[in-house]
Amino acid sequence: MPSDDAVLRSTVQGVGGDPARVRTVTIGFNAVSSLLAGRVAAATAFWNIEGVALARDLVGPAMESAIARLTPDVRVVAAYHLGLADAAGNPMRSGSGKALRPALALLSARAAGAPPERGVTAAVAVELVHNFSLLHDDIMDNDTERRHRPTAWTVFGVGAAILAGDGLLALAQDLLLEDDTLKGAWAARCLSAAVLRLIEALEEQDDVQSVYSNYDIADEVIDAITAA
Repeated sequence: MPSDDAVLRSTVQGVGGDPARVRTVTIGFNAVSSLLAGRVAAATAFWNIEGVALARDLVGPAMESAIARLTPDVRVVAAYHLGLADAAGNPMRSGSGKALRPALALLSARAAGAPPERGVTAAVAVELVHNFSLLHDDIMDNDTERRHRPTAWTVFGVGAAILAGDGLLALAQDLLLEDDTLKGAWAARCLSAAVLRLIEALEEQDDVQSVYSNYDIADEVIDAITAA
């Protein structure tokens, strides 16, 4: 297996030596390497150079616009989970995470020679899928707090949280498929493949039946996640 330095050198050569693109590739590479090594703080430091601010400026409004397309009952749960609203649906700004994944999508577009705006739809789709997994994972792990607030399932119920996660997953695919070219279809297929791997990892992570030993919903949770 090639070393990190060798991979980075090869990637930099692939973007033709353009200083801006080299800088973007280097930032993204270092951040991803840190994430894979479990060094979230270090990864965040790399993104904070420009990626996170860019992601929040471009992806934040696009996320809100996407969430607005959900049905009212699903939207209130999703907006709460994302920190866009309180439990009553009143708008708020409590923050929805570090924005590392959207930043990676935007910086990847820039590294490929495209304007960051070109990666907004992909960035939103990735963030939606990430939060789909969080909504379901909170239930599977019986977690009661996320981002310093009660988890969505403890506020709205298990069923509502599962449906909100499913809605985010469907919305992510819908956004990608609105690009009716082969690129849109390919992006959607790549996302589906990634989600299948994610579901496999979630199933291996926990013994769902034991987590829900005090509830009669284990089969419902498993079916909802694997059917999503």
